[in-house]
Amino acid sequence: MKKYITTIKLGGSEGNCYLIKTSNGYILIITGEKSKHRNLEEELRELDICSENLNLIIFTHCNLSVCYKYARLCEKFNTKTAIHVLSRSINFENKTLFQKIKDFFIKMILNLSKIKEFIPDLIIDEGYNLSEYGLNARVIYMPGFSDSSIGILTENGELFCDDVFIHNMPQIINEKDNLRFVKNMKNLFIDIIYPGQGEPITINSVNA
Repeated sequence: MKKYITTIKLGGSEGNCYLIKTSNGYILIITGEKSKHRNLEEELRELDICSENLNLIIFTHCNLSVCYKYARLCEKFNTKTAIHVLSRSINFENKTLFQKIKDFFIKMILNLSKIKEFIPDLIIDEGYNLSEYGLNARVIYMPGFSDSSIGILTENGELFCDDVFIHNMPQIINEKDNLRFVKNMKNLFIDIIYPGQGEPITINSVNA
């Protein structure tokens, strides 16, 4: 499988998104809570990405406001979306009256009143295989700033993840947990990390 990775930098603390070209289209990985969704849309258009060739959008971290911010993007590109099963802040079924009211005001504030409710196509979990979308990769559960954070690990050892690493340092407060985290990462045969912020880094250069 041939693949090509394009890093889309939205600027400042917005960090990176990753567009992966596979044998049958593209997969977009959105890391963190990005607010510049319109900038991302413009970047995708410039790269000739459209509903015909964008097969999947994966959120490495997701909450209600993030979903509504990207609802317009998902609708325009008419592609499947995937989030982790532990995105508890998004209750897609059996919503209470309070949740419905909260959703309404969030949509109004974000000027998304004309966008239908965001409902992901895929609820993914640890080990989920992405080969049907042209990418030989699996989902890795990587709780950090959020308990719903995930990484995407390819068969070649490329890890696309949230803001778990910044400046080659794992974002875990406890030093003991840092050591355990990096050890577990190395056991996954990761070669290079594509983080939510900054440049790609090799696993051997990660400090703990």
